[in-house]
Amino acid sequence: MKPVTAYKCDYCARCFLRPCNAMQHESSCNANPARKNCKTCVHGCYGNIKIEDRLTVESYYPGSGYPNERIEMIPYCDYHKVPIFEKPYNIECESSMRYGDEVPDAGTCYYYKYKGKRGWTQKDAPEEKP
Repeated sequence: MKPVTAYKCDYCARCFLRPCNAMQHESSCNANPARKNCKTCVHGCYGNIKIEDRLTVESYYPGSGYPNERIEMIPYCDYHKVPIFEKPYNIECESSMRYGDEVPDAGTCYYYKYKGKRGWTQKDAPEEKP
């Protein structure tokens, strides 16, 4: 048996044999707080949230009685109250002007707060107040 030198990511448990691979991984690691990933934010939650269906029977046949929304257990942003798949959030986030269109920069949500670990916070979405 031979001892091996390995290089471990500072943010997750991945190990690499070459330091250049470890450095490359760290810059794109989802657990790196500099990336402002939703999984490392205190607002990144996993629970029940109401989703509005854009393509439903009701949208084609108004008055049919079929609901336009459903409740699903998925990752969502607790601050913006929208599913993670609806990212990028155009709600009060930094943006750059590119080709005349305003496009949000990746990982620039003003409300990002590092929670000290990677992973979704398990809870149900709060009910909307009438």
